[in-house]
Order: sequence, then C-alpha cells, then structure tokens
Amino acid sequence: AGGCGYIAVHDGVRPLVSAELVHEAVATAADFGTAVPVIEPADSFRMVTECGSQPVDRTALRAVQTPQVFRADILHKAYGAAYDPCFTDDASVVERSGVAVRLCTGRRGNLKITTPEDMIVAEALLNFKSAAGGGVIKGAGPQA
Repeated sequence: AGGCGYIAVHDGVRPLVSAELVHEAVATAADFGTAVPVIEPADSFRMVTECGSQPVDRTALRAVQTPQVFRADILHKAYGAAYDPCFTDDASVVERSGVAVRLCTGRRGNLKITTPEDMIVAEALLNFKSAAGGGVIKGAGPQA
C-alpha cells in the first residue's frame, strides 16, 4: 500500500518557514525517525515561585519551532494516546509514547506570528530580504 513515510506538522502562524529548514527537518527525520527544530533563546528567563522569582539557566533551554517531522508510524501510534493537558505540541505527544525526539537547528526567521508586533517584525524581515536581493522566502518546494 502506498502510505506516506513521513508526516510534517507545521504551525500555520509560522508563514516564514524556509525551504532550507523544511529540508533539514525532513533529512533529520529520515535519519532518526523524528525531527524537532529548535533555537537557543536570546532572552533571559525567570521562574516565578511563591517566594518571588529566580533566574533560569537559559543555556539548557530551547525554543521549539515547526515543522516537526515524524516517521508516519511513530506519529500514528502516538496519536492513539489519551489527551493530556501536558501535551504542548506533537513532539510532546510522541515523547509520551516512549519515542525520543531528535532536535535539529531551527531558524530565527521562522517567526511565530501571534501578536500585532509580530506582524511588524515579519513585514520588516520580508522587506529586508527583498531589498537585499533575497526575494520572498521560498516555500518547501524543490527549488531551494
């Protein structure tokens, strides 16, 4: 039967994903069965406690992006789990099924647009790429 071998799950509020990132995620999943793009955080973080707050060591943190790519059989099995409010993305569902996820390098330009300010940053990034001769960010097709 001609089922698909891999499934990429992409967040629709990340419209600036590059073909380069899609290809890297697919290649990582082809090698390891899973791929989750991440970037190192630039911000500092604080954990809020009952006694106030304390700094968090950001060197151990990564911000998760999409597309997350999984071997189809791994993702289908994971989706059989009962819902848990701890699930934050497809990677957390896959991990709950006992499969470790492989991290790959995300891209800072793969913005998650959820606020009006994010739209301003995205527009500025597109204008910069266009002015620099980079044109519009390419999709995930073979032209990349």
